[in-house]
Amino acid sequence: NMQDDKSKQFWLLRRFLVQRHVPTPLSFKILRYAEYATNNTQDMVPRSRIGVLAELTPQLQDELAFVTTFHVLRSHAVFHHLSEMAEVLMHRLSRKVFAELSLAGGDPLFAAAEPASHMYFVIKGAISYFIDEALCTETPLPSPLVTPGTESKKHSVFSVSLPLTPASSPPEPDPDATSIVQQDGYVCEVSLWASEFIHLGAAHATSECQLISVEATGFVQSIMKHQVAWSQLSSYASAFIHKLAAVNDPAQLECGNPEMTAFSVSFFESQSPKSVAPP
Repeated sequence: NMQDDKSKQFWLLRRFLVQRHVPTPLSFKILRYAEYATNNTQDMVPRSRIGVLAELTPQLQDELAFVTTFHVLRSHAVFHHLSEMAEVLMHRLSRKVFAELSLAGGDPLFAAAEPASHMYFVIKGAISYFIDEALCTETPLPSPLVTPGTESKKHSVFSVSLPLTPASSPPEPDPDATSIVQQDGYVCEVSLWASEFIHLGAAHATSECQLISVEATGFVQSIMKHQVAWSQLSSYASAFIHKLAAVNDPAQLECGNPEMTAFSVSFFESQSPKSVAPP
């Protein structure tokens, strides 16, 4: 039965780790994550076992992926608005741009000074974010985007970067300060709206966790093909960058926070008064 098969697999895994002289800390981490992963999926029918799904049309596969996996993105005002305005586009993003990502406890999500190429939503678990003091004083902040229609189609993202000039001088960041992004939180929305932004800190999983990533370049390239979505999100990107320039806490440039969440909701409510705010 399935329980016997699981026990055999773990016995083989332990033997494999011992025979290969894998260090004890790494062996423990591997076994812990394997236990987490198997417990998390043991009652779920794996997609790989349903061969008939391959016979579905691309549109049906995209729609299925969205409603079964990526619908949680609607909790963010941008994706809620896109779902209401361009549902088919959101379904297509499920194939090209959205992806599931699993991390073991302690696994890195990104490092300081790396290009910010994805936005991440925490579905289970939590992410720790550590600010890098030096980068906070040296890294450019994105500028407002160019006027829609004047940008080159070769650009894969909305804007370019200029030196950091916030409305007021930010306080000295505490290098030991840690921001914890819990389940249903998100990090790095700025990656969607800025072209040359780099991570101002490092992030790693505090425990086993599941994420959904939004790949920035693919996201923007898809949005550019939808005239109405491009027009509205261009305006949002400009407003978002202007709002971000006034942030005094460096960690808030990358970590989602109530102020920026409220700003996003308010922006789209003003654009579409009859639309329903995300839950």
